[in-house]
Amino acid sequence: MLSRKNRFHGRKGINSVYKYGENFNLNNISLRILKRNNYEGRVAVVVSKKVSKSAVVRNKIRRRIYEAVRLLQPRLNGNYDMVINIYNESAYDMKYEDLFVTLEDVFNKAGCLTDRKS
Repeated sequence: MLSRKNRFHGRKGINSVYKYGENFNLNNISLRILKRNNYEGRVAVVVSKKVSKSAVVRNKIRRRIYEAVRLLQPRLNGNYDMVINIYNESAYDMKYEDLFVTLEDVFNKAGCLTDRKS
């Protein structure tokens, strides 16, 4: 799980990312990103009830995304506030490796990953 200091708390910060951030989409995943210079970046994962009415399914998707972001965090080339929106329940059925590669592709599309692999 991503550490507490790297997660959003409350809606104010998330709303600023929605308002001023850039949006990148790939395979039912949307990444809204805002560059920050003065503190460590934060991440929020939003899984709507439209994806699944079951909280168990939504929370499992959220936990899988947070874990993938935690592993990708050392490769980020700066501090970013990110909001990741999931639009489809396919993230629940997807193998973790495929989900990781999809997130990696979205981050590369946004230009926020370095080339080195850890």
